[in-house]
Amino acid sequence: MVSNARAIISNQIALPLGCLKMNRIIVWLNSSQCDIDIDVSVFSLYNLKTKNLPVGTERLYWNIEKLIEFEQELAEIDSLYKADILRICRRLIDRYGT
Repeated sequence: MVSNARAIISNQIALPLGCLKMNRIIVWLNSSQCDIDIDVSVFSLYNLKTKNLPVGTERLYWNIEKLIEFEQELAEIDSLYKADILRICRRLIDRYGT
């Protein structure tokens, strides 16, 4: 979780992929009875908003004009959630990082 939070903040992973990965980590931690004392719901909210947009290598199979439309939609979603995502990533690093 900390490693992924660092990757999101440093742009080593694209925000949509980083949030998908973070959600999988959070689900796994919750299923393992690990308690996360930070509200991480922003990752699932972001994923809900972007669930119909192509991410990762899947983007290579889309028509470029349609992909450009998706980019505009993604930019709008990012403008709503990115600051909160970065803040939560920082809190995760500060709380659980070494």
